[in-house]
Amino acid sequence: MNILEMVMAEFIVKINRRKFDIDSKSKKEIQIDGVDCELDIINIDEHQYSVLFNNQVFEFIIEQQSATQYTVDLKGESHNISIEDERDLLLNKFENQDKTSSRLLEVKAPMPGLVLKVEVEVGQKVKIGTGLVILEAMKMENEIRSLVDGKVKEIKVKEKSAIEKGETLIILE
Repeated sequence: MNILEMVMAEFIVKINRRKFDIDSKSKKEIQIDGVDCELDIINIDEHQYSVLFNNQVFEFIIEQQSATQYTVDLKGESHNISIEDERDLLLNKFENQDKTSSRLLEVKAPMPGLVLKVEVEVGQKVKIGTGLVILEAMKMENEIRSLVDGKVKEIKVKEKSAIEKGETLIILE
């Protein structure tokens, strides 16, 4: 995600273990932990930015390390930051479901969307990481994977069906 694309959205930003709630109102207005701030970002080259933040100028270099991890060099100091939007937070919550349960496990939708493909059949044995369902949400395809070794007991959704957040997709045993 390009830093200039982060407009009109909510994010959780962690900088060196400090957490900030960012609500981007427009290209020039944000809220940081509920406080209104003015922001103007100019992209100088591929990784270099100049930012006017509350009437102060900052120049920094930002490099993306992974989908949510970045390294920012500011005034000769390097800072590790993570930027997660609502989709990332939902996926993390889904991935952190109880992985050790010996009872039936309901695999639930981490967000509303459209079921593009069911990748398993009833009775099929699955291992941790096996793709179960491909869900389209926010114009992106998200593969929902098994968090446990087990067997598909029941498939609760059909391909091309719309689903809601929290809806049960598959039951594993």
